[in-house]
Amino acid sequence: MREKEALEYHKKGFNCVQSVFVVFSKEHGIPEIQALKVAGGFGSGMGRLQGTCGAVTGAFMAIGLKHGKSLGDEGNEKREKTYELVRTFDKKFREQFKTTSCKELLGCDMMTD
Repeated sequence: MREKEALEYHKKGFNCVQSVFVVFSKEHGIPEIQALKVAGGFGSGMGRLQGTCGAVTGAFMAIGLKHGKSLGDEGNEKREKTYELVRTFDKKFREQFKTTSCKELLGCDMMTD
């Protein structure tokens, strides 16, 4: 369900980060417009710098949204859980795709191609 929804956002012209993050943000009370705007600069490997893939960045943001430390949270348990979940996601993504680099995943230089 979430995958299809994210794909629909992407088909509408939103970048990978926006498409992933907006699907999860709704569940946590962040309005669609704000989620799309907040995630907007992270596309194409962070502002088209072709670093970390936007889908990965969006997933990291969603993990933080669900599990991250916030105001009033004592200790660092939530932070550590978030970091652990991010590392786990990263490992599984790399196992499947061999990299998290936008440029490598797409196989082109988005600044020139």
